[in-house]
Amino acid sequence: GLVDELQQHPTIDSVAFDLHWLRRLFALMELGERVVVVTMVALALAMILVVGNTIRLEVERRRVEIEVLRLVGGTDAFIRRPFLYTGLWFGLVGGIICVVLLLVAFAALAGPVANLATGYSSDFVLQWPSAFHLLGLWLISSLLGFIGAWIALGRYLQTPERSLDL
Repeated sequence: GLVDELQQHPTIDSVAFDLHWLRRLFALMELGERVVVVTMVALALAMILVVGNTIRLEVERRRVEIEVLRLVGGTDAFIRRPFLYTGLWFGLVGGIICVVLLLVAFAALAGPVANLATGYSSDFVLQWPSAFHLLGLWLISSLLGFIGAWIALGRYLQTPERSLDL
């Protein structure tokens, strides 16, 4: 419709519409979106594994203390609570680091993106993440730290009670 309308305009001699270029652009944009999603999922899994492994090492370090708590009647929830708080704190600190790195990356890319947009006579401006998105990122990282700690402790607390090798 746009091509027909432009061809009927008296000041325009010819109109060339390259649909193949547009399809390639959309395919490239879809590829970029999927790469970002796959990277995001991989980094989330890595965070869960790192926090889980750190909590597992802390559990092994405090194994005797945990066994004593079990002998005096400490419930799994009582034993689990300090480790879950630790996992939550790891997630909170990791989220703060992630937000700072994201803001630094946006600051570093703002100039080159503006130069590129100027070169194509475009008014494109890199949009900074909103405070809502940054807060969401921070809360999700906290949740991932909590989940990593929960998984690590779940595996440990499900094992049959061991003797205190004293």
